[in-house]
Amino acid sequence: MAFVDRMLAPVDFSAPSFESASYAGTLAERVGARLTLLHVIDPVALDYAMIGPSQQLIDEMTRAREARRHEQLQQLVVHGDNVHRELAAGDPAEGILRHAHDTRSNLIVMATHGAGPIQRVLGVGSVTLRVLSGAECPVLTGTHFTKVPVVDNGRIVCALDLDAVEPPLHWARQAAEEFNARLTIMHAIRFTDKGEMIDGEWVSTLRRRLKDRFADLLLTHRVDADVVIEEGSPREVVSNAARALNAGLVVIGRSTGRDTLGRLRANSFDIIRRSPCPVVSV
Repeated sequence: MAFVDRMLAPVDFSAPSFESASYAGTLAERVGARLTLLHVIDPVALDYAMIGPSQQLIDEMTRAREARRHEQLQQLVVHGDNVHRELAAGDPAEGILRHAHDTRSNLIVMATHGAGPIQRVLGVGSVTLRVLSGAECPVLTGTHFTKVPVVDNGRIVCALDLDAVEPPLHWARQAAEEFNARLTIMHAIRFTDKGEMIDGEWVSTLRRRLKDRFADLLLTHRVDADVVIEEGSPREVVSNAARALNAGLVVIGRSTGRDTLGRLRANSFDIIRRSPCPVVSV
């Protein structure tokens, strides 16, 4: 099977979704994948204070919305010879996840509006978050989509903690081989906490042990990559590295670890929001 052969690009007709759909089209053409542009129409919501709407009115409004969305979807310009367009009805996140599952998609490409912590608490950006949480396949998302993916002969950053390493590392290795890109493994760790002084020898020993562990990991999985260990939070270390290396893609894992060495999952949406390039969550 090809690296990626079935891609799904949800479209909500916002400017960010147009950018991600265009990116998905170019990427699908590059890797020879089938691309489906999907718009999920959520149910008609009417608020009548005195009397509810008739079923006839709801049906008419639903048909009108479907016709309008169908026309918009057909008019969306996305390059590629294997691009398909589909409409679905229901909750957007559930519709995206169901379609990805039913079609065995192996990559979802979708934009996020970059909601901050307060907005996320209030439910803003919940579609992307729910897709990231529930997808069975990797999800490529971000707040910055270029018209042409800048991955070929470029740089891919793979952020790893020490929990659930294999899925993101395997995907990053495949991507690096596909695009002839140089792979850099990033690991973030805090050596100090609340201003406490940490013995320099202990720090050096920990760095050495971590580098040895990652070296063994790369050898075991036959991965050729640079390894960089930086002090700081994952969201800062990863986004700064992607910017400094002019990376075209960042790969992160869906780790469940939350201890000192496993904080990637807790920072994943902030990494996506801060990254200067698209991020693949595996």
